This record gives sequence, structure tokens and C-alpha cells, in this order.
Amino acid sequence: MKKKATDFVKDLVREDKAFVIAEITDTLGSSPGKRGAFLVMARDGSCAGTVGGGALEGLIQKMALDFFDRSEPHVEEFTLTEDESKGLDMQCGGTAFVHFQYYPHDKGEDFLNSFRLNFTSYIFGCGHIGRSLEPLLRYVSFDTVMVDDREEYADKELFPLSKDVILIPSFEDSFSQITTCKTSFIVIVTRGHQGDYEVLKQALKRDHAYIGMIGSKSKVKGIYDRLLKDGFTQEELDKVHSPIGLPIGGKSPEEIAVSITAEMIKIRSLMEDL
Repeated sequence: MKKKATDFVKDLVREDKAFVIAEITDTLGSSPGKRGAFLVMARDGSCAGTVGGGALEGLIQKMALDFFDRSEPHVEEFTLTEDESKGLDMQCGGTAFVHFQYYPHDKGEDFLNSFRLNFTSYIFGCGHIGRSLEPLLRYVSFDTVMVDDREEYADKELFPLSKDVILIPSFEDSFSQITTCKTSFIVIVTRGHQGDYEVLKQALKRDHAYIGMIGSKSKVKGIYDRLLKDGFTQEELDKVHSPIGLPIGGKSPEEIAVSITAEMIKIRSLMEDL
């Protein structure tokens, strides 16, 4: 069985060995690997993780080996079209920007620590549940971004330690100021059915690790029925965590926040084992 990337890094750290991380930091157009995808290269050529496979991955693996002799980080641009000078003759086209970083034998823990801190939770709805949830998520090392369409709720003074507080004109424009990635956790706790529907409709089209939406089973079914008519598939909807949170039986905003946090920790833990 192929070793998981984070387990591979942990083994290298325990063995006091150096390694190189190659991570896709951005893409333009279509790319086989998405932003945040990474691979780990050991000095002996063994590796774990993926940046999308194919010719691009093979080239990145070869380049990663060269960085054992380069202490400075570097971003390399790969143009995935046949016509470009660096073309890799791949049908997907587009451009990938890959960050190479060498970690000497005594710095491996730095990567493990930074990797854990890269998870961002986008909380749509700054009401009672959002306010209870935000400090809990920060306490367990999620970055938090608060989003609401009400000026008095999307107030930085209410969330002084949040990474960002975003005021949007309406939930129909929920992601106009947000770019998500595969480590993004999207939490939908707006004040009503329509807001939840609007956010979920947009969230399903964006990169994410997790989408959770609050609501009773009947409310969730009503929103799902609308989204099926909009062209989404049942398979897409089945991946949404709704009703949100682990079933611990809590009813208060604080108890609901605990159940949501617990569910997000569970999903994050599974991702860190990939």
C-alpha cells in the first residue's frame, strides 16, 4: 500500500532525514493538480503525495531531487500546453505554479506544524451560532473567516481575532471576495432557508474539504430538492454534511458549535492522514 504523505513526512522526521516539498500554489486555466496539492521527496528518491499525476508529476519529482542542494525556496512555472517552451504535451492545458521547499533534517517539524495550520473555515452567518463557533474553531487551529450580508453582524469588533470579516451585498454573492481550495471548510449557518440555499448552491461549485449546512431534515430536503432542479446531482448533495455537526444532542448555540467543531476536527484528521 502506498504510504500517505503526512505519514511519510512523520517517518522522515523520526528518522532525522531531510526532504523536499513540492506544492501547487496556484493554477491558471485547467491543470491536472489543484492548488494545495503537494508531494514529498526524500533524498533517496522515494516519495509520497501527488500533484496531479502524468508528465507534470514526473517532471516535478525530478526537479524536487535537485533541491536537496538548494536551501532557498523557489517557485517554478509549468505551462501545460504543447506550444509553450516548457510544454508538457498534456491535454488539460493551463499553467501550474509549484513551490519547492527544502527542509533539512532538523526542520521537518516546521512543515508538519504549518500544514496543520493551513485549514481555513469560512463561516457564512455571523449570528448566534457563528459567534459561538468562531472562537472554538480558532482554539483548535482553524483559521476563521466570517461572512454576512448585515453590516451590524459582519463587524470586525465582534470577531477581533478572526483572519477576516467580510461584508457582502447579499448571499447571492457569497464568494465574490473568497477563493477556496481543497483545505477550505465551508460552514453554512445563515439566518434563513434562502441564505443557506444561496450559499450552498455556490459552495458546491468551489474547491473545498468540507461543506456543512445547518437545518432540520425537512429543511435540508427542501433545499436539496431545489438544487436538484438546478442541475446538481444527488451524489454531490450526499457529500454535504447536513444537518451539520456530530449528533451529540445539544440544542443551544454553544452546544451546536461544539458538535460542528467536532465534526470538522474529524474531517481534518482524515485529510491529514492522506
